[in-house]
Amino acid sequence: MKPKSIKQRLHLIYLEDSPMDVAIVRDILEDEFELDFVSVATKKEFENQLTTSAGFDIILSDYELQGFDAREALGIAKSCCPDIPFICISGTIGEENAVELLRLGAVDYILKDRMARLVSSIKRAIQEEKEKKKLDFAQQEIKEQNKELLKAKQKAEESDRLKSVFLSNMSHEIRTPLNGILGFSELLVISNDFQKREKYASIIRESCQQLTQIIDSVLDISLIESNQIQLTKTDVDLQKTFSYVHTMLSPDFERKGIQLVQNDIPNTNYVLFTDERKLTQILLNLIKNGLKFTNEGYVEFGVDETEKSYVFYVRDTGIGIEDAERKVIFERFRQADEGSARNFGGAGLGLPISKSFVEILGGEIWFKSKPGKGSTFYFTIPKTQE
Repeated sequence: MKPKSIKQRLHLIYLEDSPMDVAIVRDILEDEFELDFVSVATKKEFENQLTTSAGFDIILSDYELQGFDAREALGIAKSCCPDIPFICISGTIGEENAVELLRLGAVDYILKDRMARLVSSIKRAIQEEKEKKKLDFAQQEIKEQNKELLKAKQKAEESDRLKSVFLSNMSHEIRTPLNGILGFSELLVISNDFQKREKYASIIRESCQQLTQIIDSVLDISLIESNQIQLTKTDVDLQKTFSYVHTMLSPDFERKGIQLVQNDIPNTNYVLFTDERKLTQILLNLIKNGLKFTNEGYVEFGVDETEKSYVFYVRDTGIGIEDAERKVIFERFRQADEGSARNFGGAGLGLPISKSFVEILGGEIWFKSKPGKGSTFYFTIPKTQE
């Protein structure tokens, strides 16, 4: 015995004022579909069904109706549910009217003496609508992909531009100490004055230190870019680390006439298991950044404790950070203001390197700032690290 085929489910609304024609259409369709059939006879009923019911697969409509016709019904359908196929069924539609309906958006018209093709017409209309939705979805996906590609292209172009600016600034930063080394080396060779020779040697030494710092920063950022940063974790005595940082930076602060304040550690037995070099570098970078943008007042640094982490801070009385610049200060190859490389010096790598190191150590970094009143940078190091 041949198995009974599963009928396709069809949710249909039929706008028709003749009960006999409604019965005929229902009989024809019930043989082919699992039918959910809604019949309406007036414009009001039609509008109510379209606006309150959902999920119709097809709309059928007679041409001549009480007080209106299929063209108006089609307009209502396109307004309420433009994606539902509309088929006109009529005994006397006329070629001109049929063409007009198709032009307005109907998918087919069927003469009542040609009802044999109703089933195939409905199936074709539903299939075409499915294909149209698939095509629309694919086109929308392509549009979204194009948007993402455009964003990626713009980001890449911006990255290239920023790297070009960075290389230009870096060239300037490297030439400055190199010029000092070369120029004062020549003066050192030809001078017989002991005091001048001592001064020249000091300038050469400072220029070498500046150049070493720049090279170290470039090496750090290259390792970060290639995900090759290695951690060496040991027990770190924070008191010793703070003292070392203060000793290293005090001469720079004295030359600029800015006070460097090392706040007391709440517990002098603070010992943190982390990478000492990375922690020291973060503190040095943040404090140097504070010094660079502070013309009077002080820079202070310290640490607080929470249940799960140590919270380090570096506070300055400098120029602060404008609202428009807050989103970019941690970006690589970029300073908050690209002109700041000329106004304040520096390669603009300290904050991006610090952010990367903090995140590698499992912490977070953020800041608070008011333009003209200074900034405070915070970063955390977890107490428990893997």
